[in-house]
Amino acid sequence: MLNQVQPKSKDEAEIIAFISGQSQFTYADIKANASGSQWCQRNLMRKLQRLDLVFMVGKDTKGRTVFSTSDRNAAHELAAKKRKEPTGLMWTAMRSLKSFSPDEVLTILSETLPTLQRQDVQHYCSNLVKAEYLAVEQKARHGGRPAIYRLVKDTGPLAPTIRKLECIVDGNTDKLAYVSGDRL
Repeated sequence: MLNQVQPKSKDEAEIIAFISGQSQFTYADIKANASGSQWCQRNLMRKLQRLDLVFMVGKDTKGRTVFSTSDRNAAHELAAKKRKEPTGLMWTAMRSLKSFSPDEVLTILSETLPTLQRQDVQHYCSNLVKAEYLAVEQKARHGGRPAIYRLVKDTGPLAPTIRKLECIVDGNTDKLAYVSGDRL
């Protein structure tokens, strides 16, 4: 759809090429990945919105406006699809329980996801603890009771996703120097 738009300048062409490959983006993403003045970027974005080729979908964690090249119906369909994935179903169960063990989540989802294993739920919970979405209420006992988790950061119906991103870590400072996509 964006290929229908005739860019008026090299900068506009670069911006269109960048946003064509993104599912969601902000003005900061455009600034970091394409040339052109702020006026050029905002003018082009308004034009694309008027043509119903770009849609405002909300705000990110820093309060920046997030745009998408897919319309709201497509975004809603994608969100519904994500909620039906294993992580989406686990997240929904966690949101409804507030305090739970991996075994309880597994029990709730056993009919919907018969292939789901306890270690899958435990792995997801462990990652959510690292990201501070969950807190450990009770530690697991060896050979006994499983850990009990409590949901402490409920950001909405879409599940946090575990991704393996390309990144560069400084070996001297042990800090991230670069993250592919830069959308943390």
